[in-house]
Amino acid sequence: RLQLIKLNKDVAKLAEKAKQKATFQAKLKTSEAALPTSYNIPAFLRQLQDSGAAVNVQVSGFAVTLPVKSLTDSTAAELPITLTAQGSATDLSRFFNRLQNVQSRAVLIESIGLNSAGEAGGLSASIGLTAFCLQPEKVTDADNCKVA
Repeated sequence: RLQLIKLNKDVAKLAEKAKQKATFQAKLKTSEAALPTSYNIPAFLRQLQDSGAAVNVQVSGFAVTLPVKSLTDSTAAELPITLTAQGSATDLSRFFNRLQNVQSRAVLIESIGLNSAGEAGGLSASIGLTAFCLQPEKVTDADNCKVA
């Protein structure tokens, strides 16, 4: 009798979790977007430009160096990127926030250098960032997250 009561409680808990399936799937999709299994650099650079345009920041001057194996996570690769962004101080601040908190891909801002852009209140920012990529167990495509 006690076993039946326990099993009924377990079934009720599982039914409750089943109701949350859509929420769990959405969280999984978000996590997968943050750590893709391919670099897809052209699409990511367009995403950075679009993110800048959304807050009145012009993003240009991209330089991507060879990916390296992450020292903190053996399943990840790190892709160093430098770029230039131009805008007002307020707009650049909003862009930095978007890089770290809004856009879907996991990036870490490593450095920012600011210079006057010559326009009234305009600034030019040289940004060093790292984009992360999840290394699949078997690398089958040149764009997959392999490291040299």
